[in-house]
Amino acid sequence: MIKQVVYHKGSLHNRITHQIHLKPFTLAETEQMLLSKGIQLERMQVTLLYMVTGGIPFYLAPHQKGKSVPQYIDQLCFKTGDILTNEFDNLFASLYEKPDNHIAVIKALTTKWNGMTRAELVSTSKLADGVTFTKMLEELETFYIIASTAPFDKKKKDSLYWLTDHLWYKNFIDALCVINGCLTRHAPAVQNTAIHDPSKILPARANPIPEGVSTV
Repeated sequence: MIKQVVYHKGSLHNRITHQIHLKPFTLAETEQMLLSKGIQLERMQVTLLYMVTGGIPFYLAPHQKGKSVPQYIDQLCFKTGDILTNEFDNLFASLYEKPDNHIAVIKALTTKWNGMTRAELVSTSKLADGVTFTKMLEELETFYIIASTAPFDKKKKDSLYWLTDHLWYKNFIDALCVINGCLTRHAPAVQNTAIHDPSKILPARANPIPEGVSTV
């Protein structure tokens, strides 16, 4: 869609009247969606569900009234063939023709929660710098997987890049990969995690904006 329509250089150029940027729900919007379905949960349970789903409506929609959050998480993430069991594989395969490089960037960013410069990303991911790397970063930003900002009084090349949901990618996806055997070549080992209880592989959500970086 992005390459063939939005950035089209031929007859479709400048034919788009408006773009709708769909973003995940906020924590408050997640609670509102649940209430609209007649599901009333304690705030801690809503927060846990939000941490697992990232506020994605598609992941929240199957939750049914009367089912506890741990039960739903168990179904969503650990039941063979359900939505999130192979989502990491499926998502990147559907978004990008060669997802391995995009995954390498994400894996590199999980090693430093407060962001990396382009030079650090190239070094850590062991990918070649250049136009292709630039396009790859733009693609990841387009889908809100990563974000970037230029520190005050710095040039664009000194921009910091970070994962929009660092802990979700680092902890949750790694745990799913160990459990389901998906992307084992990308996922580092998770040591003796109490995977029978999904809540124990999800630490408190951190502020994704690096310290000292202004978003104004």
